[in-house]
Amino acid sequence: MNPNPLSFFTVLLMLAWCISPATLAQETELPLNPQEISVSAWLETQQEEMIALLEQITNMNSGSLNKAGLQAVAAVFRTELSQLGFQMESLPGGLIEFPHCAGSEPGMDIADHLLARREGDGRRVLLMGHLDTVFPPESQFQSFTRQGDKLYGPGVYDMKGGLVVMLFALKALYQFGLLENQAISILLNTDEEIGSLSSRPYLEQQALVHDYGLVFEGSVNNNMIRQRKGLGQAKLVVNGRASHAGSAHQDGRSAIRELAYKIIEMENLTDYETGVTVNVGIISGGEARNMVAPCAEAYVDLRYPEPQQGVAAEARFREIAATSIGYPQESDEITAEILVNLH
Repeated sequence: MNPNPLSFFTVLLMLAWCISPATLAQETELPLNPQEISVSAWLETQQEEMIALLEQITNMNSGSLNKAGLQAVAAVFRTELSQLGFQMESLPGGLIEFPHCAGSEPGMDIADHLLARREGDGRRVLLMGHLDTVFPPESQFQSFTRQGDKLYGPGVYDMKGGLVVMLFALKALYQFGLLENQAISILLNTDEEIGSLSSRPYLEQQALVHDYGLVFEGSVNNNMIRQRKGLGQAKLVVNGRASHAGSAHQDGRSAIRELAYKIIEMENLTDYETGVTVNVGIISGGEARNMVAPCAEAYVDLRYPEPQQGVAAEARFREIAATSIGYPQESDEITAEILVNLH
């Protein structure tokens, strides 16, 4: 079968957007042919199968650092996509190291990512999604539940529901022969919730060799989103000098004190008018109540509408890290390390 490329793209858009043929026709001013309407009608018959699959993968914990759980969810999609004629490839995750205080985590061990491909001619389409959620194995929120027409569970919205939509969009196209000779790649990463620290090079590499891309994560208002804010994250570690808080307080250089000053400087970059926001979401440090803290650390979230804003914020982050604020600037007894990652 030699399908009409317009049908392929129209149906994929319709299914990815999760809207009715009538709505798609109205929004895009593209009249739908009988085949496209038939594909949508077939998908309507698959609702219970979609929910069953969503329940299955939701009940598999796939927190970003749960490698075994992520591999289990990836195996489900390996099987499903193989049945649709896709060739599978594992992309190494690996250990991401970052600065840290003694006793805290020195890095993150990332599970392998999944790349599935079908060879074809013409326009090349990249479909993307992430397998990980923000819920670790010890989270109390672990199970799928259904209440009427509402579904609940870890990752149901972000974004296992989107992965199910993507898979059944492909199943519908396969059912009607619309995948034949289509160049499609699917990249499912395992570290999106922690900033795509490992998978970003793979995403950039695949983007360069494809003509179109669709991400299947849901939107708040059920509209197709054409752009999002840039995302940055930073890990800031401050090193000071320990001393007894009672008998030798003056000899200490508190990493917590210095970190507090630096946090204020970083969060002062927030500007609601320009859309830039900075949030220090996690802090830790010190060793005992009666000890001047020798080390303290913070995780920082950065959001920005324009790429140059992210670059400027990163430069300011590095400047703040390199400058002693709570102690005399000429002091070399307070040092800091920072790792910044921009998306």
